[in-house]
Amino acid sequence: MEAPSPAGLEVGDVTFPRTRLLYMCDGCPPLGWDGDLWNLFQVQLPKFYIPGPDLCVDEQLVAFRGRCGFRQYIPSKPAKYGIKIWWCCDSQTCYPLNGEVYLGRQPGQQREVGQGARVVKQLVAPWRRSGRNVTADNFFTSIPLAEDLLKDGLTYVGTIRSNKPHIPDAMKANSTRQVNSSLFGFNDQATLVSYVPKVKQAVLALSTMHHDDQVDGDAQKPEIILYYNSAKSGVDNLDHLATMYTCRRKVNRWPVALFGNVVDVGAVAAFIIWMGNFPPWKISEGKRRRRLFLSELANQLVMPHIRRRALTPTLQAPIRNAMKMVGVDLPPPVQQAQALTSAGKRKRCHLCPRAIDKKVRLACDRCKQPVCPSHSVQQVLCDNCF
Repeated sequence: MEAPSPAGLEVGDVTFPRTRLLYMCDGCPPLGWDGDLWNLFQVQLPKFYIPGPDLCVDEQLVAFRGRCGFRQYIPSKPAKYGIKIWWCCDSQTCYPLNGEVYLGRQPGQQREVGQGARVVKQLVAPWRRSGRNVTADNFFTSIPLAEDLLKDGLTYVGTIRSNKPHIPDAMKANSTRQVNSSLFGFNDQATLVSYVPKVKQAVLALSTMHHDDQVDGDAQKPEIILYYNSAKSGVDNLDHLATMYTCRRKVNRWPVALFGNVVDVGAVAAFIIWMGNFPPWKISEGKRRRRLFLSELANQLVMPHIRRRALTPTLQAPIRNAMKMVGVDLPPPVQQAQALTSAGKRKRCHLCPRAIDKKVRLACDRCKQPVCPSHSVQQVLCDNCF
């Protein structure tokens, strides 16, 4: 199945149910048609936003329990089962900058070593030599990663697992260390800190941005950990916003679930850009501003399709009433028929079954619908108007 043009990806231009268009076939790439949509989405995201000084890399789990070759189980996430997406976001605004869908180990592939480091370097590659800082959790953190990013002009702050190489035994958790105490380790490029929040526990953090042993607050937390706590939640906030107002539904096909997440994340990105350009917009509404923005955005996306469909002369009454409720002026049925039919052109009888496909030049005098002699009288009135 070929990918449509970029204009055809707009929600307002969809003329068929999306569940009829999203499917997979044998021999297709892992993401299939969704891969083209995903790539186009990734190209558009960084075009309209300049990130701040702090970037955050983390994972999002799109809830899905159906059949999928790369469905993941993450017990710490609320959904537990779903499609995992790695995101690079702005730490302050949670704007999505770059993402990668985790496809799992493909047939014939070997187990990937250093996956976390590879993901971080790939996601932050567009901002190399920018002097920004990257924050990530202990799944991604390693000393070689921090050194590689420093060579690329990026600093790094993140927690690190105690089983990593180069971690001294004195910095690991033990029962002899005092609560709220810290141990620091330094070299020419990085700082390693071990903080004890509780007995027999230790939090390890690595930073190429900090080069001192500063602590702060009553809990005597190191500045490295305080900075990490302030910058680590960009992707989590993005996931929260996308889930709060979502268009996703319970589906059995993963391309539909992924498509819904693309729409949700795109709506979050659009709101962040809008508020960055127009901060006073509906400021009196407070927290309702995002809800109002999404409602207006949805109306603008679907209104061209509604107006185009309003010209259909055979709309059912409930659909016509729904269109009137959203403010669409419907033309009378006669004008609708005249807009869709041209003089002298043969049209299919609107009362014959589609399988018969009877074309006529005759039209009903009242409703102007094409009608065959079998469904009309001598006065040329269709059965509905007779």
